[in-house]
Amino acid sequence: MPANYDRYINSGAWEERKIAYYAKYERKCTGCGATEDVDLHHHTYERLGAELDTDLVPVCESCHATIHRFHEEQGGSLSAATFDALRFLTDKQESRTRAQSQGFVPRNQRGAKRDNSGRVISTTDWREEAMRNVRFR
Repeated sequence: MPANYDRYINSGAWEERKIAYYAKYERKCTGCGATEDVDLHHHTYERLGAELDTDLVPVCESCHATIHRFHEEQGGSLSAATFDALRFLTDKQESRTRAQSQGFVPRNQRGAKRDNSGRVISTTDWREEAMRNVRFR
């Protein structure tokens, strides 16, 4: 990280840069799609203070931490770690969505009561539901 990074990230110039970025692009995490607590991550510091839009990636706090964890573990360039982490995160999100669309029911919704349209209206702990069906000899 460049020596002037902290000073720049806490400056009015960075605030203006973020406003300009979000005026053009949606404030949505590239990794998981979250819209809360989204940061702008620099995948390169080459043009710090004069960064291009393509130098920045919107990510939520959790995905941002994952990117930096990938970078610490892999070493090498921050750009490579950023895009490896984003690929991992989007694959994980897609597999979760695919499982839900194929009838997978998350543990906290097993035994849930549903309305006529299929929306969950109340849940029962799945363990509690399973224990009711166990017969002891």
